[in-house]
Amino acid sequence: MPRLMNYDPPRQCDLFLCLTIMQRTFPFLLFALVPLLTSCDRLFGIVRDAPVAFMPDPARVGAVIRAAPGVDNVQYLSFQEGRSFGLNGIEPGAHGYEFLYHGDTYVGGSLEFVEDYKHRVEYSQEHLGFSPPSQECIDATRPVMIRIEEELEESCGLTNLQASVIEHCIRMKCK
Repeated sequence: MPRLMNYDPPRQCDLFLCLTIMQRTFPFLLFALVPLLTSCDRLFGIVRDAPVAFMPDPARVGAVIRAAPGVDNVQYLSFQEGRSFGLNGIEPGAHGYEFLYHGDTYVGGSLEFVEDYKHRVEYSQEHLGFSPPSQECIDATRPVMIRIEEELEESCGLTNLQASVIEHCIRMKCK
């Protein structure tokens, strides 16, 4: 018959010591892991956005972008997002359109208008990437963005667009 080993349960103070050590080291471990878990996709570039009163005609917006200095190629995309669950239950998804534009070696960006289910319209224009663009690229694209905004005010009736635009320079020098 096999002999049973005597089981010696851990003493109360050993459990307390173990819990104390875990309790004291957990915040440090969490602090060390958060950057590893959250910093995988770092963006670089420039974003210019603003709320606007209405969704302008995509044909007019496309014409403005095509006429901008330094822009050679323009692509149009429209989208409809799926429904989302919000405070008021299931809500219809946002819809909008986006223009991708490129020019010479340094000019490139995207322009987007999005309308949510409450009919709020958001304008944004950006040049973003996972690796830092060259300073020449930012220096060439930013004036084109500003020129497009000037023309959107004039040609599409988006009054005070330039005054309401907020510029975000993400890990880049924009001015």
